[in-house]
Amino acid sequence: MQTYRTYGYLKYDPVSETTRHDPWWLILMCPMGLALLYQDLIYRDASKVVVAHEVFGFGDWPVRKKQVKVKKSVWGPHISLIRGEEPLNKELWRKYEGRKIWFEYSPIVGTNGYHYWLPVFSEEFSAIRVELGLSPEPRAPFHFTIGRDVDAPPATRN
Repeated sequence: MQTYRTYGYLKYDPVSETTRHDPWWLILMCPMGLALLYQDLIYRDASKVVVAHEVFGFGDWPVRKKQVKVKKSVWGPHISLIRGEEPLNKELWRKYEGRKIWFEYSPIVGTNGYHYWLPVFSEEFSAIRVELGLSPEPRAPFHFTIGRDVDAPPATRN
């Protein structure tokens, strides 16, 4: 599989005005230009199945809608290394704040129907998790978050 390389910067406990703050999050802030490129490609080339009413104003049968609009997530383009997992080695938290990390990504866009992402690969991500006393791999595989469908309902977290 063809992969490409780019980099981002580590940010511990990111804060956004549009979402609540949960402790023990570590993200890699990624290039906005790369996310904008993929948002444009998704808009031009992707489609999704919706209820006819959304397209025509009437009907309850499924239809394919083109021009999927994707907006950035609350933290912009990023990779979540740690998602609310309390580390065993808390004294190492923030050790790499602002550090530049290179990673590889696949150009094949993934989606769950609401969010869009690129698969990513980096041994350094796993090494940071292990150093903090966490498993090398998170619950959800590492991925570059491009954004979410503007028509998707708001995400809910427990």
